[in-house]
Amino acid sequence: MPQVPVREFERLPLRVHAFLAGVPLHDVWSIDLPRWRAGVTLDEFLRLAGNRLFTSSPLVRMLLDIRLFMGRLLGWDREPAATSWETFATRLTTRIVRDHWLPPAR
Repeated sequence: MPQVPVREFERLPLRVHAFLAGVPLHDVWSIDLPRWRAGVTLDEFLRLAGNRLFTSSPLVRMLLDIRLFMGRLLGWDREPAATSWETFATRLTTRIVRDHWLPPAR
């Protein structure tokens, strides 16, 4: 997947720029989808793709299982205290909430 320059991404007319202002952007990737069609949401794409996106090999699954075990053992994946994180749902405008069928997680 080709990496997209940050400036190119920031020039796109996306609503996400408004409510994620000030959040550091680490990288942006471009994915070429077959048979492009306007208006396809990520939710619809994932629902139609089902489990066909990626099937891991037994070796990959084993390495992931080891990583998840170590994460539980060493506490790497513990949920932070509710007071230590901020939700971006508070930044959504009423228009964004109104125009989308999924309410933000609060």
